[in-house]
Amino acid sequence: MIHKKIRSLNQRIIMSTIATAILFFVISYSFTPNYALLVPLTAAIVISSALKEFYEIARVKDLQPSSKLAIGLAIIYVFAIFLSTQTALLDSLPLITLGITLITIFCSYLTFGENPLVNIAVTLFGILYLVIPLSYTIQINYLFPIDHAQDGRWWLFFLMAVTYATDSSALFVGKTFGKKKLAPYISPNKTWAGAVGGFFAAIAVSLVFYCFANIENNPIPIKLSFWDSIFLGSGISILAQFGDLAESLLKRDVGIKDSSTIPGLGGILDIIDSLIFTTPSLYIYLKSSTGV
Repeated sequence: MIHKKIRSLNQRIIMSTIATAILFFVISYSFTPNYALLVPLTAAIVISSALKEFYEIARVKDLQPSSKLAIGLAIIYVFAIFLSTQTALLDSLPLITLGITLITIFCSYLTFGENPLVNIAVTLFGILYLVIPLSYTIQINYLFPIDHAQDGRWWLFFLMAVTYATDSSALFVGKTFGKKKLAPYISPNKTWAGAVGGFFAAIAVSLVFYCFANIENNPIPIKLSFWDSIFLGSGISILAQFGDLAESLLKRDVGIKDSSTIPGLGGILDIIDSLIFTTPSLYIYLKSSTGV
C-alpha cells in the first residue's frame, strides 16, 4: 500500500512537471509569430479532451450527447476566440460561432436524435460548463497589447499558480490534518482542514506575486495592490474549490472516481476543474479594473 502511494505521488509529480513546462513554454512564446498558434492548439486539445470526458460521464447515465459534433464545434470556438484577440475586426466571431453551434446541435437531432430534450441539454451544457469558461484563458493571455505596462501572460501565470496552490495545499493539509469532512456525500476525501489550508496557501502565493510586482524594475508586469492580492487570492481559492466540488458532484452521480486514467492525475477534467470558475472570474476582474 505504501509503495503504491509513493508510486502514485511520483507519477503525479512527473506528469505535473511535464504539463507545467509545456504550458510555460506555450504561454511565454504566445506573442512570438512562429509559436502563436500553439496557444489555440494547446487550448483546443485540453478543452476538447475535457469535453470528451464530460460526455463519457454523461453516457454512463445512458444519455446520448452529440459528442463528436460538439467537440468539433468547441475546437472551432477556441480558434474563433483566438482570432478575435488578434484583430478587432473579428470581435463578433466567437458569438457568431456560438450561434452556429446552437443551431447545428439542434439540427443534428431533427432526424435521428433520440430523447432530444435531455440530450440537446446535456450537449449544450458541456459547452457552457467547459468550453466557454476555459476559453477565457486565451482572452486573459492577450488582454493587454505587447507594449502595455501589464502583461496578460503573467496574469495567466498568477491564475494558475494561485489555483493550483489551492489544490496541492488542500490535498497535503487534508491528508495530514484533515478529520472533519467538507462534503462527505460528494467527495469523502475532502476535509475542512484541507479547504482552509488551500485557502491560506492561495493568499500566500498571491502575496508573493504582489511583492514581486511592486519592487523596483517590476520583474512581474502586473498591477496588484496588497488588498487586491488578498481579495484575488481568497476569491480564486474559493472558486477553485467550488469547481473541484462541482466536478465531484457530477462524477458521484454516475459512481466514478476519475474522469479518465492519466497516470498519477486522473483525467484532464480532474486537472482543470479548478479553473472552470476561476478563469472567467479573473477575466471579469481585469476588464472591470483596467478598462482595457
